[in-house]
Amino acid sequence: MRLEVTATQDFCQAEVRGTFSIENWEAGLPVRVSIVDDGDIQAGARSCVLRHVLVSEDDPAYNLPALDLPEVSVVVNDDEFIGFAFSETEIEVTEGEAVTYVIRLGSVPGAPVQLGAVSSAFDCAVTLEGNTLDAENWDEGLTVRVEARPNDVAQPDRECEIRHSASSTDPSYRLSQERMPVVMVGIADDDVAGVVIGPGEIEIAEGGVGSYLITLTSVPTAPVSVVVSSSEARCQATVLGALNATNWNTGVTVGVTVVDDARNTGDAVCVLSHSTSSDDANYALEADALAQVEVQVRDDDALPLGVPEGDLRVVEGESLTLPLVLIAAPTEEVALSVESDAAACGLSFPETLDAETWQGEAAVTVTVEDNRQLDGERTCTLRYALSSEDPNYADFPLT
Repeated sequence: MRLEVTATQDFCQAEVRGTFSIENWEAGLPVRVSIVDDGDIQAGARSCVLRHVLVSEDDPAYNLPALDLPEVSVVVNDDEFIGFAFSETEIEVTEGEAVTYVIRLGSVPGAPVQLGAVSSAFDCAVTLEGNTLDAENWDEGLTVRVEARPNDVAQPDRECEIRHSASSTDPSYRLSQERMPVVMVGIADDDVAGVVIGPGEIEIAEGGVGSYLITLTSVPTAPVSVVVSSSEARCQATVLGALNATNWNTGVTVGVTVVDDARNTGDAVCVLSHSTSSDDANYALEADALAQVEVQVRDDDALPLGVPEGDLRVVEGESLTLPLVLIAAPTEEVALSVESDAAACGLSFPETLDAETWQGEAAVTVTVEDNRQLDGERTCTLRYALSSEDPNYADFPLT
């Protein structure tokens, strides 16, 4: 059994989904009613009547004309209006990214409508994908693309206002910026202020030079001066310039010089601390907020006193002679002190070395007493100390 539905007005359309059968006669059939969107503004609500006819080839009782079946009245409310519809009026975007929104007309315009869009701030770049709405695309609309320009400056989140205008020979769609909606764009900043110092450790020999780099993670709004302080006077640091909006990411070099003192005082470490000053509050930083650099100082000077190193062996009841050699002829007498950490080793040595005895003429004699006891091998460690008015040999502690 077939159900046919017709409308009294063309703007009403009805679609019957299915046919009646033994299985569904009680559940019924759905009828879909749709209204044609004409894009025109109507004076008020409209209506149409839906009429029904039943057609059955098997059961004459269900061959029923429209006069024998109920009608359905449909009231149509107009959804067109004079004006603009914006898909968004408040949007969020991260710096360096873009967002879009769509502008549509409320009804078919009597003439093409040209749209314009401008930003209140340089931070937002606005692009219209096309600029004309007409009878063909009025309800599809135009897309507006807003890009938050990246600036590499660490700053608070901010906003742009996107203002619009419309021009047309249709007076209903000729509107100035003041009469058009405004879209607010919130920009989330993606820049972080920071100072990068590195490498964190460098090695320099006495008398040598080294360097490292200091860069910023964002553009400073004012020049940034760097001050470097050293934990040891032997390490001298010089910052080659200031950081600014031009070189913030390429950085400035810190040159490090290690003073050559011509004395072997052993390898050492200098710790370089940093602080910055600037009218940009992001880059006015104390030393405790910035990384340090460790300078591993390699001493390239020979020990002032040359003596045999390593393990030496001597038999109980015998002696061992160790020649003493200075690195250079002293200009003043050099006082010598030698100590043993064990009583088993008796020591004999000159109290001073001078220009006549500095090249090995003097020696330390180590004598091991025979105690006639079976006590196995024993060890003595010898340590030397020097002092002199000659700066090359002044105040060398036990070594």
